[in-house]
Amino acid sequence: MNSKQNGYLNLKSLTEARGILSDAFLPVDFNATEEVSVTAAVGRVLADAVTAIISSPNFHSAVTDGVAVKAKDTFGAHESRPKRLQIDNQAFYVNAGHILPADTDSVIMIEHVQVADEKTVVVET
Repeated sequence: MNSKQNGYLNLKSLTEARGILSDAFLPVDFNATEEVSVTAAVGRVLADAVTAIISSPNFHSAVTDGVAVKAKDTFGAHESRPKRLQIDNQAFYVNAGHILPADTDSVIMIEHVQVADEKTVVVET
């Protein structure tokens, strides 16, 4: 039998293997933090959450195409108890990125809205 094929016979102990790994890598303090520029931060991990001082855009916008509504008007909507909302009164068509109309706080995805007629939509979920 060729001894080159039997490398497993020269196994290292766990302590030896840990020593080899420890010597091969620099010690790392996973709790250490540093402040770097935005461009130097590419590919790195944040130590804390980052928040913007000023929102951009500075208005509430729709994240999806759909119908902007007051969330409270849709509470309890279910397949067995659908909610009917009046267009241009309780529900407003919006496209992704558009400003939410006044007095609305959520958008129902267009895929989850059924059009009853020109002035009414039905919400089940």
